[in-house]
Amino acid sequence: MHDPMTQAFEIYGPRGLFYIWKRRQLRNTGKGWLDIQYVAPLVRVWHVDPETDGSDDSCGFSWPKTTKEERERINKMADSEWTFMFGEHAQLKRASAYEITYTVWQMISWRFYQKWELSLREINVISNSASNPTDNLQFVIAEAKYDKDANHRLFLAVFNNRKRLFRGWYQHPRWHVHHWKIQIPFTLALKRFLFSRCAGCGKGFKWGYSPTSSNWNSKGPQWFKSEPGVFHSECPKVMHKKAA
Repeated sequence: MHDPMTQAFEIYGPRGLFYIWKRRQLRNTGKGWLDIQYVAPLVRVWHVDPETDGSDDSCGFSWPKTTKEERERINKMADSEWTFMFGEHAQLKRASAYEITYTVWQMISWRFYQKWELSLREINVISNSASNPTDNLQFVIAEAKYDKDANHRLFLAVFNNRKRLFRGWYQHPRWHVHHWKIQIPFTLALKRFLFSRCAGCGKGFKWGYSPTSSNWNSKGPQWFKSEPGVFHSECPKVMHKKAA
């Protein structure tokens, strides 16, 4: 189970905008930017996915949605072009992750969009997909060399990357106004400060305190009643459960 809410926008006041600007200025120098305090926005706008296809991203917030015809065409391309470009006569074992990602991207660019030369933006995405130290395609590429399903996943991942790169800003689901949920951080903090109580010790929370929760489906701070299943992180009962 996943949360269908994804943050679409944050709206800051003058003080928040100043701290954001200051943090970016210091980050460019690499000195002291982590010491700049966090300033909560005045308003948060969430996109609440309707989950019409059974997933928590039926609108395609993370990745543009693909049609059944596109997936079938991608699978056919993977079956034919992979053998042609990286078959046993193409020295697949010596091809790097970057070379494979680049070649697959170029295949898709030509077959779907009749574009052969790649832009600098595309090259940057390809490099990041192949060699990002924390999230890359190297695992699925290694599997694709021997597994047909992994081969299909690789081609689909590259196809999704390209669609996301060229998706217009106005096409992004963050602009689905009918799916918006407006949240005001100050109101949430006020409700928690006034009405929420620790389920362990029964005491209240300090202003701005972020409690530990045991409730996956919590509705957050409420008016005139406590949130269920929230605790002080240092509450003895919570510490006892962690030790157990």
